[in-house]
Order: sequence, then C-alpha cells, then structure tokens
Amino acid sequence: MEVLSFLIAFLIIVGAYSLIVGGISSIVKTPGGRRPFWWIFFFWIFGIVIVLLLDIRDGVKEKREA
Repeated sequence: MEVLSFLIAFLIIVGAYSLIVGGISSIVKTPGGRRPFWWIFFFWIFGIVIVLLLDIRDGVKEKREA
C-alpha cells in the first residue's frame, strides 16, 4: 500500500512538473523554431540559457550564409 501511494505521489509530481515546464517552454519559444521543452525539463534554468544560446548561434549562422 505504501509503495502504491508513493508511486501515485511521484506520478502527480512529475505531471505537475511537466505542466510547469510546458508553460515555461511555450513562453521561451525561439524564432528559430527550436522546441525547448526537453532542455528545460532536464536542465531547468540552465536549459533556458542553452536554448537561447543555440538560437543566437543559429541566427549568426543564417546571417553569414545570406
């Protein structure tokens, strides 16, 4: 019984965390079309920085090619 309640609590926490990360990743949408959900899911604030830096890098590449 204790294992079942632990499992249910764990699933509720992971679900709530996924909803929060989904909301944040929709706010941090990048113009390059990069999907930041998984970066933010695994690395939280550092993931947001990584996504923004990758988008800046892609923007610089596009300007060089043009």
